[in-house]
Amino acid sequence: MFEQEEKTENPLPYGLCIIVFQHPTAYYQFSPFWDDYLYYIEDDRLNDPKESSNKGPFSKTCVTNLWKADKSDKSIFIIDYSTASALLIKIYIEKMHKNFPTKYLCLSFFHDDKTLSNIPTDFPDGTTSKDFLLDLKFEIIKDMIKFPFIKKIEIPIGFEISDQYLTDIINEYLAYEPIH
Repeated sequence: MFEQEEKTENPLPYGLCIIVFQHPTAYYQFSPFWDDYLYYIEDDRLNDPKESSNKGPFSKTCVTNLWKADKSDKSIFIIDYSTASALLIKIYIEKMHKNFPTKYLCLSFFHDDKTLSNIPTDFPDGTTSKDFLLDLKFEIIKDMIKFPFIKKIEIPIGFEISDQYLTDIINEYLAYEPIH
């Protein structure tokens, strides 16, 4: 399922692929500089618990979306975080690394607890919770601990990921550990 038809040149323009796992507890944006590099993996099936429980079709859906992203001329893939997608991306990276010299850097951005605890969440039933986002952040991080290849980075709310900021992250992680 993960095999490429043939070994050819590196399919990614810079030999580096950044995968950003987004989630509902982080509010940030990429600077316009990155517009030509961003590929949003948007497939409702990847966020459907019923779909992810059906491992075969879900795996195929995830891999198909990753191959589409790989075939694009983009090098920063944005995908909603879920346990299933993180696991499949880990397997995908391991398989792709055997065929191509691409390095992968997986990131997820978070805000500090104090900031999140000051953001109320309104629910359709008319109730409000100041703990919802903080509790959700805790659950996401607790789940992400199973995937140490996802680097967790704390940023201010509303932060703009500039060209220099992301370049600094890349340089920091590439200097300290091989990413594959």
